[in-house]
Amino acid sequence: MFDTTGAILLREVTKFRDDGPESQWRWSSIIAGDFNFGPDDPAYTLLMGDALLPEQKKRQDSSYVVHATIDSTVATDGAAQAEEEEEGAEAGENDPDRVIVNARPAQPSDDLQSGTVISAYDAGQRQVPGISESGLTFGSRVSVPQERRVLDYIFVLDARGRDVPVVRLAKPHRKEVFGDGLPKKGVCVSDHISLAAEQHWLPP
Repeated sequence: MFDTTGAILLREVTKFRDDGPESQWRWSSIIAGDFNFGPDDPAYTLLMGDALLPEQKKRQDSSYVVHATIDSTVATDGAAQAEEEEEGAEAGENDPDRVIVNARPAQPSDDLQSGTVISAYDAGQRQVPGISESGLTFGSRVSVPQERRVLDYIFVLDARGRDVPVVRLAKPHRKEVFGDGLPKKGVCVSDHISLAAEQHWLPP
């Protein structure tokens, strides 16, 4: 349920920044790594602050929950029920990606549905006319085939009133070179391609 995980990550990064001294408030935060989702995933849409499609909204709402280990008022069914769920899962009756137990729906006070970031590559390549249609692996928010889901992300959480423009990017591979996926000799020795973004921190 990355929709929830992504929301918690964003909430905690924002809280860490805002709980510090005033000078810390003026710094943007960089969140980077392998997020295991494509640009058409609702988690990406959530982080970017774009409008969700109806089916994405339905999936998002169902994944926003607070587990019993966080909220002691959440009712649980005890060990017997847990054992029954485990047996059901072994039989394929309980899909953990669809059924969330011992949890309650998130409430506004849980602060799981606020804050947005920018994608360094999305923002940077949008400054170059026509680049999103040039066959590069970034730039358009369309579904990516499974064998090409080797993209990491560089997200930026701007400080309040302080933008961090993208100055330069390492050029990503053309989609044709991926073939059946990575690693691939002569292309990349890793199962993920490298990213690099140069950003300019403007004076506060």
